[in-house]
Amino acid sequence: EILFTRRLLLLKKLPRTAEGYKLVHLRTESCSRLGQIDVLSGPRQLHLLAMNFLSAYESDDDDINLSTTNSCASQPHNQTCNDMSTATDSISTIRGYVSQRKRKHAVADLECGVKKVQEDKEVIQTLSFYDSESKVRSCSDAYRVSRKKLINFTEHTAPVTSLDWHKHDHRLLMSSSMDHSVRVWDPYMQQCCMANHKPLNAAVQVSRWVTSHTAVCGGYSKQAVFMDLNTLQNILTLKQDSFVTAIKVHPTNRNDVIVGTYKSQIHSWDTRSGKIVNTYGGADGQILDIEFLTDNVEMVASADVVKKNSSSETVVVWDYRSTIVRSNQIYQEPYTCPSLCSHPYEHSFVAQSNANYAVIFSARRPYKLNKYKRFEGHQVMGYRIAVDISPCGSLLCSGDANGQLYCYNYKTSRILSVQQAYSGSACIDCTFNPGLCSIATCSWDGQVTIW
Repeated sequence: EILFTRRLLLLKKLPRTAEGYKLVHLRTESCSRLGQIDVLSGPRQLHLLAMNFLSAYESDDDDINLSTTNSCASQPHNQTCNDMSTATDSISTIRGYVSQRKRKHAVADLECGVKKVQEDKEVIQTLSFYDSESKVRSCSDAYRVSRKKLINFTEHTAPVTSLDWHKHDHRLLMSSSMDHSVRVWDPYMQQCCMANHKPLNAAVQVSRWVTSHTAVCGGYSKQAVFMDLNTLQNILTLKQDSFVTAIKVHPTNRNDVIVGTYKSQIHSWDTRSGKIVNTYGGADGQILDIEFLTDNVEMVASADVVKKNSSSETVVVWDYRSTIVRSNQIYQEPYTCPSLCSHPYEHSFVAQSNANYAVIFSARRPYKLNKYKRFEGHQVMGYRIAVDISPCGSLLCSGDANGQLYCYNYKTSRILSVQQAYSGSACIDCTFNPGLCSIATCSWDGQVTIW
């Protein structure tokens, strides 16, 4: 559908690159009597129709003869009109005169409109910077964002252990700390702590969002607690046999929560009934992190191996439904992996190693290690340093035992930026905002920073 105005018609020349015009609305204030005219034969007949309308508009004639163009338009698309040249000559002879001044004004207005549309497109692309569906985003833009510190919160009085952005309301950030508290921050609008809840009588190791206002947390009280952050009340308490060291909520079914404990136990809980659905065995030592692979059918977990000659069980992959061990011969080096992160759309995942690097594994059998790509430069030194991948999959960020924030190019594994986030304290966790251009980090001395 094309809206012909008087200024556009004064150009007396229409673009002929488009194909397949079906319906043309000729609307002006003084010539609305023409109504709607069907054009079925493409841009050539459209051009003739516009020229005829222009001549009628300039001469202010009430009798507009469109028989030539309608006869050409009524023919099939694969046929040619024999009277095309005749109609062209007749229209060119009767069209009205348009001065050069009017043509220049029309061209200037058209150029201003095109420039305005291009500016609107640039604004839309800036607002949709983290578009995970299109997967098109510039690494340089995220690099510029991560260079500036937006705000720093210091309300925690003990080490901050985990961070988690809200999946839908991207301005909310949840943090857990060893001061027995779980806090919700609004770093963009209010720039303060929105909620402060102490669900456990011990240190909180990990906390994750479940729904829009509920979350789950666990720690050294041997419990996994579901809480309502609007009313600051505990909804459900799941008792465990040992300390809770890792929690993961199923990406598609939010009623299934995976809980890993200090005694190498992994349980799948149903939050509606409060009962254990599945139990996963095969790991040694405490469970450090749990992650779902790309298709959410398989689950990978890393463990802190404490037995001799059992380094092959550091990273284990299970089938989520049948609880069968898919592979436990993934990472053969004698180092533990304190953090795991799945790629948003590629079939791969990243493991943070205590050997001071991060490695890439395939998310499909036989889960091969990428020997040609490794993210090196940051120091782990026994801390549970987290690693995260941007929603577009082009960036990777990692904390550091010396308090620095590292940003890598995921494709080339090169260091893009190194920021001194904290002095005298380790940068424990870092996570990308799923919808805004920012990164959240936390430290061992209780600080939470937004970049």
